[in-house]
Amino acid sequence: MVVILIIGILSGIVLTAMGGGNEEGSLDGGISQTRSLFSLARSGAIARKATMRVIIHADPSDTERYLRYFNIVYLADVNNTPNNTNDDEWLAYTQGEFLPDGVYFCPAMSVQDGTDKNLNVWDLAFNPTTIEFSSPGSVTESGASRLSGNTDTVTDKGANTWFVYQFNTNGTFADPIGRVVIASGLLVNDELVFPQEDPYQLARGFALFRSGKPMFFQDAEQIKGN
Repeated sequence: MVVILIIGILSGIVLTAMGGGNEEGSLDGGISQTRSLFSLARSGAIARKATMRVIIHADPSDTERYLRYFNIVYLADVNNTPNNTNDDEWLAYTQGEFLPDGVYFCPAMSVQDGTDKNLNVWDLAFNPTTIEFSSPGSVTESGASRLSGNTDTVTDKGANTWFVYQFNTNGTFADPIGRVVIASGLLVNDELVFPQEDPYQLARGFALFRSGKPMFFQDAEQIKGN
C-alpha cells in the first residue's frame, strides 16, 4: 500500500510538471514554425525575384483559422512580361499552416513602440481551402494598439481581412522594422483573452529589420518594449 501511494504521488508530480510545460512547449514550437515561414518567404523572394507576403488570418467568423492560420503568397508574372505589371497575379506559395492549439498571433503585442505603426492589414479575398484569390484589395495600416489589460481587441478584422508582412524582391523587409509575436491565450467570441496575470510571460516573438533577418526577443520585457 505504501509503495502504491508513493507511486501515485510521484505520478501526480510528473503529470503536473508535464502539464505546466505544455503551454511553453506549444509556444516554442509555434515560434519556431513562424520563424521558418518568414525565412521561407524571404528566401523565396530572393530566389524568384518576386514580392512575397506572409499573411495571417484576421476573419473572426472563421474561428478555426482566426489569428492561427499563416500562409505565404507571391506576386507572379504569369504571362512572362517583365515590363508589364498589369497582368501580375498573387499566387499561393505554400499550402498554409496552423499554429499549435491555444497559440495565437497577437496583434497588440506585434505593434511597435506603443503605436500602430508597422502592422498592416490586407483586404484580400483569398480562400484558404482552395488556395485561390479573387480581387485582392489594398494594404492599409492596422488600427491595433498596444496591449492593455488581458485582452487583445483587434480593431481591423472582418471578412477577407489578413495581417500582412512583405518582403521585397531582394529579400529585404518592406518596413523599417516589424514585430511578430505569438502568445498563449483563449478566443472569447472574437477577442483574444489571456488568463494569466502577465500575458507577456507566455509570449514569443522576434523583430524584423530592413535586412529581412529576425532578432528573437529574449524575455517578456523585450516583447513589451521596455
